[in-house]
Amino acid sequence: MRVSDSLLGVLAVLFGAAILWHIRGFPEIPGHYYGPSFFPGIVGWGFILFGALLLVRVGRQARWHEKLVSFPAWRANGRGTVAAVGVLLAIQGFSYFGDSIGFQLLSAAVMAALFRWSGRSWIFSISLAVAIAVVLDALFSKLLSVPLPTGLLSNYWW
Repeated sequence: MRVSDSLLGVLAVLFGAAILWHIRGFPEIPGHYYGPSFFPGIVGWGFILFGALLLVRVGRQARWHEKLVSFPAWRANGRGTVAAVGVLLAIQGFSYFGDSIGFQLLSAAVMAALFRWSGRSWIFSISLAVAIAVVLDALFSKLLSVPLPTGLLSNYWW
């Protein structure tokens, strides 16, 4: 299935506006420049900005006449279907096994498998997956103060 850029742009702008509308009632933290609405606000403005840029690009290329949703010939490709199902199974795996296995191991394994499925080498897949898992864990636990479950690595992880 192919969704047109004009539809994606409109949906991104609407989603960003919905985020901004939703966070307007979040409480402020006295003495701080940022509160609970800071990060969602950045995400909402990002959706609006990049959705608008996508719409500008569609307008400059005069592609308003495209179908909003189309089903090109590649839909019969089993490899793409397996990849999409793999992503959905990975999300379910995180919800069921995230606490016991841990974010770091599970995300590294899932990303390595998906990189491998997309045709990357073993060395590239494993090294990039581990690097991304470590960076995400550091970002959430150190910068955002949101600890992720360590699971099997709880005795060895920072």
